[in-house]
Amino acid sequence: MYVAALAPSEGESVASVTKAFPPTPLGSEVRADAEGFLTVTPKGIAEDFAQDLTDKEKQILTATQAPTAAAVFGATVTTAAWKTKPSWSVIASNDRAVSPELQKAEAAAMKAASIHRSLQPRADAFSPERSRRPNRTSRSESRESLNP
Repeated sequence: MYVAALAPSEGESVASVTKAFPPTPLGSEVRADAEGFLTVTPKGIAEDFAQDLTDKEKQILTATQAPTAAAVFGATVTTAAWKTKPSWSVIASNDRAVSPELQKAEAAAMKAASIHRSLQPRADAFSPERSRRPNRTSRSESRESLNP
C-alpha cells in the first residue's frame, strides 16, 4: 500500500523521479546540517507535512523528528517490491509534500489499483477513545469511517 508515496523503480532514486515535477511547498522547508542530515522546519511540519494534526501533535512531531541523511534521496533502488507484489495506491490530491501529479504517475507505473482522496481531517479519526474501544466494528461501519 502506497499512501501519498514515491515508488522508484530499479535504477531510479527519489531525486530522479521528482525532477520532472514542480517542487512542493514542503521542499522549501527542509534544512540541511553540516553533516548532511535533513530536518523539516516547524513551519514545514505545521503547514506542509502534518497540517491536519493538533498543535500539540505538531509540537511533538517537530521536537522528535529524526534527521534524514540527504544521501538517501540520491540512492538508487536495486529491487522495487511493487514489481513482484500486488500494489495499491492512495493519491492525496491536496498533498503538500509529494506532488499529486507525481503520485498519479508512480501509481500508473506500478499499475497499482488507486483511489484518489481529498483528505478532510476528522477530529475523532484517531482519538484515544476510539483506539481503546474493542474492535467490534462491522465492515459497513469501517467503510463509513473511511468516507467522512
